[in-house]
Amino acid sequence: ADASEVALVHCTKEGEQIVLDSLVSLLGGGSLVTNDLHFAGSLHNLLGLRDAGMDVRIVRSRGFEVDLEQMADQIDDRTALVSVTLVSNVNGRVEPMKEL
Repeated sequence: ADASEVALVHCTKEGEQIVLDSLVSLLGGGSLVTNDLHFAGSLHNLLGLRDAGMDVRIVRSRGFEVDLEQMADQIDDRTALVSVTLVSNVNGRVEPMKEL
């Protein structure tokens, strides 16, 4: 990336909030898909997007595993973002990014 395309933030949650605010500003709606193993502080921010008109879809884990087919079922033409934590702070699960 060019230096003009790089932003430094204090923490991941702050960077994620900038992305979320931009989605609302640019799109004014749509959907966002995540799962319940996402970082709890970020889940709070994601749920706040409902007040801004975003459809926030949270796939529930079973036995601390997320069914990728359930994730895929939630993604549609309105989906603006799929937001997951690479390594869950809940149980250390590594999200299978390639499959996702």
